[in-house]
Amino acid sequence: MLQKFGPQVLQLTIIWRGVLIDDIGNLFLEDKVGSSQWFFGLLSFVSLLSSFLSLTVTSMYYNDEKLRSDRPVKFFVGLGLTVSSILYRVFLSSILFAVAPYWVMGLSLTVYILTVTVMKATSKKIKEIY
Repeated sequence: MLQKFGPQVLQLTIIWRGVLIDDIGNLFLEDKVGSSQWFFGLLSFVSLLSSFLSLTVTSMYYNDEKLRSDRPVKFFVGLGLTVSSILYRVFLSSILFAVAPYWVMGLSLTVYILTVTVMKATSKKIKEIY
């Protein structure tokens, strides 16, 4: 779970902690346009946006959702569900990491180890199915 959207969670956690609040706030100040602070805020925003778009495109490709002329509604519904799912998971995880980082890291590590153990234990059954 965390390995798929780790960069977004890290970037939003940094924002929730207040580290990049001034940089992103400089994007909206008229007297800062063109300054180095404005460009750094723009870089932070573009970095977060490109990470989100990369995750969305990867998810859509992995789910084999293609825009076809015979079923465009299926594509747009899949896109909406993917985007809302990503936003929910990233927002919730980043808030949890900002509030209780050690507990959430321990829980994420436990769930990851449990998932890897289950996948390893059931790998023969999966190979037999396919």
